[in-house]
Amino acid sequence: MMYADILQVAAISGLFGLFLGGALIRLGRSIADWYRALLPPRYLKARGIRLVRPGKGDDHAR
Repeated sequence: MMYADILQVAAISGLFGLFLGGALIRLGRSIADWYRALLPPRYLKARGIRLVRPGKGDDHAR
């Protein structure tokens, strides 16, 4: 293998690495955006069910 061949393989490997890295970053961002779209909006965040304990301020039950 000549020196020029080694430089050519190194350049091709570098370009392939840059392309693969950019593709993975773009894929990761699209997956993160998709996941954020599944989450409920902040103002609709579930607070759980609030139960009224019998005997504490429960004047309407009598």
